[in-house]
Amino acid sequence: MNTGAINMNLVLKDISHEYAAEFTRWIADKQAIKYTLSKFLPLRDIQWVKSYITSLIEDSTTWDQTIIVDNVAIGYCGLSNLSKRNRSGEYFIIIGNRDYWNKGLGTLAGHKVLEHGLPESSLRENTINWSKQHEWKRKNTKST
Repeated sequence: MNTGAINMNLVLKDISHEYAAEFTRWIADKQAIKYTLSKFLPLRDIQWVKSYITSLIEDSTTWDQTIIVDNVAIGYCGLSNLSKRNRSGEYFIIIGNRDYWNKGLGTLAGHKVLEHGLPESSLRENTINWSKQHEWKRKNTKST
C-alpha cells in the first residue's frame, strides 16, 4: 500500500499533557474539527484542554493516542466507547496540523490503531463513521 507517507516516521504515543498546546491549536481550527465532537466547537483554552486530556487519561473506555510524525505531534486518534461486554468500540481521528493533510497519514494512523489498539483492547468489532466529505475514502478503503 502506498499511502504517500512512506518516508515519514509515524508513531502513536499515549495521550499526555506534553502536547496540550498543540491540541489547543488543533481544536481552534474549525476546519480540522468540522466532523468531530461538538464539545470542541466553542473556543477552548489550554486549561480546558489539560482538563480534557486528564479525563481521557482516567477514562478506561478510551484508548487515546497522539499521532507523532518525525517528532512532530500532528493529531490524535484511537478507540472510544470501549465496551468489554460487547467487545466493541469506535475509531476516531483528528489530523489537526494542516501541514500534514493529504499525505496518507490518517490512513497510516488508522492501520496502527488496528494493529495495536484492537488486540490490546480485545475487540471483535470496531465502528467507523464517515463524513460525507470523506465518502470517497470509505469506498476506496479495503477491510483488513
